[in-house]
Amino acid sequence: MNSFAETKAIGKDVETQGMINAHFRDGAVVVEYLPSIGEEMREQTPLTEFSTAKPLTQFRELGENFKGLSFRAMSPVEKMLLCPMYCPTAESDQPLNMSEIYLLDSGGHYLDGTTDVTRTIFFGKPKDEIKNDFTSVLKGMIRLRTAIFPLEESRK
Repeated sequence: MNSFAETKAIGKDVETQGMINAHFRDGAVVVEYLPSIGEEMREQTPLTEFSTAKPLTQFRELGENFKGLSFRAMSPVEKMLLCPMYCPTAESDQPLNMSEIYLLDSGGHYLDGTTDVTRTIFFGKPKDEIKNDFTSVLKGMIRLRTAIFPLEESRK
């Protein structure tokens, strides 16, 4: 890599701080929004993939420096999880229920950064298989995070 490319690849402090700020604000929006879905599910309000993803945009629009979505929200229930890049439409819209996994993948453009947030949610009591799967993923992430990789020089 030449020095110009290397310089471009390293974010400036202001860019790094902007990205941190954008993620902090966007994360706060998501954390504020998600409990409302759970409350509506407990109250047995009929919710669908499409109707659930839309209000998150409205929450983001209220926030500071929001300029638009970074991509259309992907919001599948369990039976649609295997469809890559699935975005519900009025025709494909599926209801949310207490016995299926719900995935929300969304993001926002802000003046100081762009976000991409994915959350996997279960509103009811998950089956043991789901608990085991999620626990395995968590263990793998912890192992990966704590792994010690050899330095690049030692590979030469």
